[in-house]
Amino acid sequence: MVGMSEFVGGQLNSAKSAVAAVASTVAAAAKPGLAAGVGFVKEQGVGKSALAVGGAAVAAYFLWPTAAVGGATMNAPGAAGYVISRAAFLANPKLYFHLLRTVGAKAAAAAFL
Repeated sequence: MVGMSEFVGGQLNSAKSAVAAVASTVAAAAKPGLAAGVGFVKEQGVGKSALAVGGAAVAAYFLWPTAAVGGATMNAPGAAGYVISRAAFLANPKLYFHLLRTVGAKAAAAAFL
């Protein structure tokens, strides 16, 4: 059985790789336009699509943590100021408190996003 921390870590890594792939695509599409100036971008029609892809990458980067929580949240017990997933905590509270005691509040809260 996969533990909560491995599951969350896997989800985090897959999201990071997806954002990195989008960012590299945007960077590759934008380099010719940056080298030739704004006129090149307007002539090639790259401006709107690059803006859309770049906007999607920025939105995914900033909005992913709220999408990953996906449901009800709660204040992390014993870790003031942190918010965790209620479903993840109710599924395995022993793991949360073990992580809280051994690795600290920040790591325990991160494992239960």
